[in-house]
Amino acid sequence: MTGANYTDKGYLNQDTFFGLPPQQYPDPYALYRLLQDNPSAFAQTSAQQLAAERFRRQNSQYLTETISSAYVQAELKLLENRLGIVTGVRYEKTEDEGTGPLTRGPITTMPLLQANFLERAYNTNATYDGYYPSFHANYSITEKLLGRFSYSTSLGRPDFSNILPLARVNDTSTSVNDGIGNVPPMTVIVTNTGLKPWAGKSYDFSLEYYFPQGGVVSAGYFMKNIDDFWGRNTSTVTAQDAAEFNLDPSTIGLDLQTAVNVGKAKINGVEFNYQQSLGFLPGIGKDFSVFANATRLHLSGANNADFAKFIEKSASWGVTYSRKPVVLSLKWNYRGRQRLSLQTGSAFGGAAAGFQQFYAPRTFMDVNAEYQFSKRFTAFVNARNILNVPQILENYNAVSPAYSHNYRLEEFGVQFAVGVKGTW
Repeated sequence: MTGANYTDKGYLNQDTFFGLPPQQYPDPYALYRLLQDNPSAFAQTSAQQLAAERFRRQNSQYLTETISSAYVQAELKLLENRLGIVTGVRYEKTEDEGTGPLTRGPITTMPLLQANFLERAYNTNATYDGYYPSFHANYSITEKLLGRFSYSTSLGRPDFSNILPLARVNDTSTSVNDGIGNVPPMTVIVTNTGLKPWAGKSYDFSLEYYFPQGGVVSAGYFMKNIDDFWGRNTSTVTAQDAAEFNLDPSTIGLDLQTAVNVGKAKINGVEFNYQQSLGFLPGIGKDFSVFANATRLHLSGANNADFAKFIEKSASWGVTYSRKPVVLSLKWNYRGRQRLSLQTGSAFGGAAAGFQQFYAPRTFMDVNAEYQFSKRFTAFVNARNILNVPQILENYNAVSPAYSHNYRLEEFGVQFAVGVKGTW
């Protein structure tokens, strides 16, 4: 910004906090003063006006979701209190109603935008409900050995981005860019507000052993069967589809692209947990405790199911020193490779090339410290990822050389939380 009235040197050489050189930022207060003094300096071009109005209409979406629920629960103690049982059932009903944009042609000029990008012209609603029972039992095999078993049912609702109303229609023989992206010829792309949640049935068995001098070690196996998982589907618009998605009857016979409930999936895995005080060691061992836990998962299901953000391996371990008034903890966290999404753009050779996007495995360390300076007040400092280990985004397929995997490196800096806790 130039001019004596519109310069603020406080916005020069600002630290980016991401390991980059100092940057120069515009002063928002100086921009506002310039707007007041010279509004014509902020006039938009025709292309900018088109982009701004297209963005506004694209994001002019409305959705109301109402969830009603009720549950009953029972608890039992049997066999001289060695067997404990908790069971019950929950009922949930979900009602979605919303409205969003309807596109039906190219958006290259403002008149075409007015004609083909209709704000909140697509209305839809959906309702689903279900019963979700559960059963949990624990049995004291000995004084130190405990067995647990549980069966539960659950649901996972789709993200709002997958159900916010949006319909894009191209009934021409050529590909059309509707301002959101390209719509293939003779195709309807619609978000499925009626997309049902996935339903899961989980089984969990574990054994826990408690050490005489404090601490526990446990191991478990679990399995979850999932029905109605989500995936993308291409079909032909039928009269039933037109009615279900509230589409104009003229779309019957066009190709239909939407998210659907594609079928079954299964997750099974093992988990391990260990916690113990080191009081059995001489000297200051009583002031230290250690812990470690790990989880390994295996996932299988329909090829077109959306298993984004799945992490197969994870673990954490650490040590805590506790001697009043000081508590100090060091914790290491391992996050295994995380699959994100299939890369289908032309830069990756299209859908058939098999490129996937991942977050690479990483291990980072957290540090937590507390100091109790009275019976009621404790000061604390928490630092997450104290070594600023970066997050690496990777794109590759089965034949990509290792050196080509890295796509982006992200550093978020160290996150600090400082405060005071009080009890009364």
